[in-house]
Amino acid sequence: MKKLNLGFIMVGLVFLISISVLSCQINDADDYSQQAEDMTAADLFIASEAHQNLEKEIRKNMRKMLNAISKFSKEEMEQYQQL
Repeated sequence: MKKLNLGFIMVGLVFLISISVLSCQINDADDYSQQAEDMTAADLFIASEAHQNLEKEIRKNMRKMLNAISKFSKEEMEQYQQL
């Protein structure tokens, strides 16, 4: 009889845990879809423009760095490579 009661308790706990996990997954999915719906075309454009500007700035800085490195003397180049 005790084994039967313990079995029912175990099944009940597993059922409750699975329902709570499923509930959490559904709530997470709902939040994501709500955030995606809140984005407007203007928001996406601004984000894209900011990303493009950042890429341009990075490329500009890389060109400056490579130009400076190309002007190194042989001794400076050896020191740079050791770093």
